[in-house]
Amino acid sequence: MSTLIENISINNEVEKYEEKEKYKLDDNNLINIINNFNNSLKMRMDALERYYLLYGIETLEIVCNLSRSFQLSGTKLIEAFLLKICINSSLSTVFKLEALKGLYLYEEDEEYISEKDDIEEKQDKMDINENIKKRNNIRKLSCYNALNIICFEFTNETNIELPTPCKIESIHMLMTSEIHKTQSALYFSELINNQNIDCEFRYKTILSLKNKLKIAVVNIHTIKPLDTDTVLRYAKHSKMIFTVEEHQIAGGLGSAIAEFLAEKNPVKIGFIGVKDEFGQSGKPLELIEKYGLDVAGLKKQILEKIK
Repeated sequence: MSTLIENISINNEVEKYEEKEKYKLDDNNLINIINNFNNSLKMRMDALERYYLLYGIETLEIVCNLSRSFQLSGTKLIEAFLLKICINSSLSTVFKLEALKGLYLYEEDEEYISEKDDIEEKQDKMDINENIKKRNNIRKLSCYNALNIICFEFTNETNIELPTPCKIESIHMLMTSEIHKTQSALYFSELINNQNIDCEFRYKTILSLKNKLKIAVVNIHTIKPLDTDTVLRYAKHSKMIFTVEEHQIAGGLGSAIAEFLAEKNPVKIGFIGVKDEFGQSGKPLELIEKYGLDVAGLKKQILEKIK
């Protein structure tokens, strides 16, 4: 019965939003209009955007309060309001992300099934829990879809001012969605290839994905015999491999790995080393830098190859 009531509430809320209402907003009463859920969703959204136009950053407190209220209550009307803020509002991207977090972090609790419950009670609770799981999944999918829109906006529109760490955090969150993995990887690629962002910061950003994208560093101590078991184990779980060696690429580690994987597990490979030129004499650290094998050189080559 509660599910039916909630669905009716959402449907009524959408109908209210679509109605062509005639009202005049009182600038001195905007907060009350926003927080009065007897008003239609459209009226509350208009009041919120008017408040944002007048008071700017102070609007963040309202969004935060709505977000906290939803996490405590799970009220459908607040959920619909937060979702509209994320998708159909002219508010700052920072405010949209704050609204999204409120939706994302909320999880409806399932009914506890006790050993003392009889068979009928257990079945009723199992049915209830199945519906709860569906609602949680639908809400999570709505969050991911809204986040995908936000990520698209800040990676494709130069007029959106959002700190780079916030962009990275948003893309990281989107990467946890199975159906958005490919799209989030594209957003990430566009971000780290932005020449306006410091090269070192972009490199650190790649490394920050170690836990999320399972980036690994493997030490291959000999070319012959090649540790084929280790190479194959990591290649099976990798979309791209980089080989780094302090000598000629031709006939070296990269070549050996490429020959082996071409038959066993083809995967894209980036080769880093001395590129078919005569070696020079000098101090080791100076030569490492000359051939782009120092930290700065590796950063540059990795960023170029993942474009």
